[in-house]
Amino acid sequence: MIQSAATMGVALVVMGASMATLDINVNVRVSERESETALPLMNYNHALYSFGFAAAALAVGAAQRAGFGPEQIQPAMALLLVLAAAMMIERQVPLLPADTAGGRTPWPVVWPAAAILFAAFVTENATESWSALHIERTFATRPGEGAFGPATMGLTMGIGRMAGQMLAARVGEARLVAGSAVLAAIGALMVGLAPVQWGAVLGVGIIGAGIAVLVPSANSLLGRRVAPAQIGLAISRAWMIGFTGFFIGPVVMGLMAQAIGLRAAFAVVALVVATILLSLRRLTRQA
Repeated sequence: MIQSAATMGVALVVMGASMATLDINVNVRVSERESETALPLMNYNHALYSFGFAAAALAVGAAQRAGFGPEQIQPAMALLLVLAAAMMIERQVPLLPADTAGGRTPWPVVWPAAAILFAAFVTENATESWSALHIERTFATRPGEGAFGPATMGLTMGIGRMAGQMLAARVGEARLVAGSAVLAAIGALMVGLAPVQWGAVLGVGIIGAGIAVLVPSANSLLGRRVAPAQIGLAISRAWMIGFTGFFIGPVVMGLMAQAIGLRAAFAVVALVVATILLSLRRLTRQA
């Protein structure tokens, strides 16, 4: 159906806006459910996303190797999305009490949380979008083998998020976020410096393990620093700012790849994820 770059751009804008709205609302709803039930749900919710991403990457790679193109793969994905949307309908959703702070955004905690989200999303989506191309072009692999990068990332992110709650209970969420940011930076450097294909795939996996808990843990840290009635307001504002990294990341990564090459671009990704340490320090200082 898409016949030009303009129609492709319109389609991607619609898809991006829809995905952003869905992500924000899901995280607000999960945070509300955490407040209502006192159950740790955020890491598990993000783990399911990661496992789904890994499965999708492997399925698309297999479809490509079997000779299917976007004109066959995209309609199948659209059908799966419609089915998933039908499963997300809630019959009765209890509403939290009105915000007692008069709707004022608690910016002292929102800004550092948003900065953590921004760096995490830049790292995540830049790696998801460009790791496959980096593996295929830099190491001259066969078509479809680049999918091992995103699939490995999704798998390690899913495993990391499933273990995130246990690790947070042992070391504390702030220390977990700090260690994870360092691990992700190391993985990004490995991707850029790897001399062989599987070294780059391993680096992508380490990035996935490192960023696995950053977004859900940042949500939990923010949610505990505001009143229950402000959770939706605070998280939606933080995501509105931080989620721009999800769209900026691949674009900037592409510009850097053109200017300095993909290896150097992944070194810049390492610097971006390292800025989380500064934002985390500011966030944890807030009562």
